Amino acid sequence: MKVSVVIPIYNVEKFIERCVRSLMEQTLDNIEYIFVNDCTPDRSMDILRKVIADYPNRQEDIHIINHQKNSGSAIVRNTGLYTATGEYLIYCDSDDWIEPDMYGDMYNKAKEANADIVVTDFYNEYASCSKIKHQPYPNNNIQCISDMLSGKLHCGTWNKLVRREIYFQNNISFPNGVNMWEDVATMIPICYYAKKIVYLPKAYYHYVQTNSNSYTKKVSEKSLQDMMEVIKRLGIFLQLNHWDLLDKLNYMKLSVKLNALISAKGQQQQLYAGMYPEATSHILSYTQMSYYWRIALKFVSMNMLFVFNGMRNVATKCKK
Repeated sequence: MKVSVVIPIYNVEKFIERCVRSLMEQTLDNIEYIFVNDCTPDRSMDILRKVIADYPNRQEDIHIINHQKNSGSAIVRNTGLYTATGEYLIYCDSDDWIEPDMYGDMYNKAKEANADIVVTDFYNEYASCSKIKHQPYPNNNIQCISDMLSGKLHCGTWNKLVRREIYFQNNISFPNGVNMWEDVATMIPICYYAKKIVYLPKAYYHYVQTNSNSYTKKVSEKSLQDMMEVIKRLGIFLQLNHWDLLDKLNYMKLSVKLNALISAKGQQQQLYAGMYPEATSHILSYTQMSYYWRIALKFVSMNMLFVFNGMRNVATKCKK
């Protein structure tokens, strides 16, 4: 197989038909489709089976794996990773969709350049509009990591075609039990070990921003703990492999801290206010965070949590 595509399925009955049709209608032949059902409680699997029946030419290339219990996105991604046989591997979230020439163009670029990773732009899909998100990945893998840590580039697995052997040669997998930022924890080591990264300056992937069931739309206590775990893992990885990038990790720490402070109240919020003190000096230079929230975090660093809460309340009202 040229390309293996892993598609996690959970609570996506409103979106899955569009996703699957976009996958089945790819111009590239020799695609292996691995659908991993994480015990979805809705009609997603019924819809999946109905849709793939419309594409008899793809039947032999489709694998459906059913988890016996709900395991979370990291384990789902690993199930797909360990099943895949393609030369290259990519993920597609089942609430999103892709352009018909996406995998063909990416694979051809990978072969032409003998690349370990091919990265493309993508669309952020909102209720009323689409916006292209450019992802100008440099060909220097260390600079790629620096740009991901500082928030300039996205760490998603769905716009990156990766030579599958990189996962296995370097013992890389998604951290079991981590369902938020599991892609961050994985893609940074993948980029570190890649010998050649190529940027394809075209948007193919439609990243849906309106699915309220998506993990990325829910900032729960579990999500915060997951993000903190990823920060810890990346800290260890960078200390062992490229310690001079540790400073850039402070930007991710600020993102975690902001999410924690926005979602918490009372004593728990007081505890979060003191987390990652080493990142405080990076607040104003964090250009990927809005100026509004940088100022809000600055007030937190000055022990003026009440001002932060006032700004949080204003932002909440403006969203309604």
